[in-house]
Amino acid sequence: MACPAPPASANFNAMDATPPDNSSQHRRRRLAIFIGGWAIALGLAFLLDPPVAQWMYDWRPGIPRHFIEYQSGPLSREDALAKILRAPGDFRFTLAIALLLLILHRDHWKSAGLLVLAGIASGSNSVFKWIFGRTRPLRDGPSWDLFNGGLIGAFEHMDVSFPSGHAALAFASAAALAVAMPRWRAWFYAGATLVGLERIAENAHYLSDVTAAALLGVLCVKGVVWVAGVFITEQPDTLDRNPTP
Repeated sequence: MACPAPPASANFNAMDATPPDNSSQHRRRRLAIFIGGWAIALGLAFLLDPPVAQWMYDWRPGIPRHFIEYQSGPLSREDALAKILRAPGDFRFTLAIALLLLILHRDHWKSAGLLVLAGIASGSNSVFKWIFGRTRPLRDGPSWDLFNGGLIGAFEHMDVSFPSGHAALAFASAAALAVAMPRWRAWFYAGATLVGLERIAENAHYLSDVTAAALLGVLCVKGVVWVAGVFITEQPDTLDRNPTP
């Protein structure tokens, strides 16, 4: 005796079953890892701030009172090296690299435009400095002075440190260059890390200032890509099919 055929509705429901959206789950997982990883990094940096700042001060006494970039007269070999190391944290350096991308990179204005816009966006660090009002390492006065200087402080450069402006620009540039030339991303981030280490060694910034600046720089690039739609973020390698040597 033949088995009865299953109801048509059963076949329809089986065909209409929607597979789970693995891509959305993957994105959520990556977002959770991103947030959790940076939260842990910032937490550890805050814990290490006092001993690292004190160690740097003992290593180079007097630096918190006279930062290298404000010194006049001839520089020592060590100070000149410090200026070179933090060069990627200077917007003039960013413009020079953008010009090279404009001339040499296969995506010309797109790669150069992303780099410049990311650098401009990293300037938002000034707003955060004003909001948090954190004094530089081993200075007198309150460690945190929210909205430092009131409304005037929002437009004037106060002696505050969180996050590091040099490091924010360096990491924004590194993240932008990593999108344009992903094969070299490790070198770009290594250069940005050197900028951050120099700022810590100079005792101009706490470890957490640099860590927060690195996060800000990366977020600036993601924000520029999302807002401007310059690149397809899911396929970053499309910019580097024929990378410039």
